[in-house]
Amino acid sequence: MSFKVRFSKPFKRSLRHLVQKYRQVQSDLESAIEVLLFYPDLGKVIPNTSGVRKLRVASSNMAKGKRGGFRLLYLVDKEKCCIALLFVYAKSEKKDISRKELESIIEEALRE
Repeated sequence: MSFKVRFSKPFKRSLRHLVQKYRQVQSDLESAIEVLLFYPDLGKVIPNTSGVRKLRVASSNMAKGKRGGFRLLYLVDKEKCCIALLFVYAKSEKKDISRKELESIIEEALRE
């Protein structure tokens, strides 16, 4: 099964923010996305979010591995063979994403 990747507006905004501080974030995410294309269910499902998944992504700019790297939030639509990237953030900047913020991101991404 061949999946397509869709970049939502919230994802693009969050990536723009990270690129200013972490120069290698794009290549780090490209590697993670390549893996997701073959294993879309790799990330852990966030409870009560209709299937939003969170994937740990290692950072080349930080010597902390996956644990202290980035968090990639995404949705998988197996019927449409599509992976929608919703948001990405640095674990060092934000421990976790609030339920309210996540709902807002999902709502905006689904309107596209």
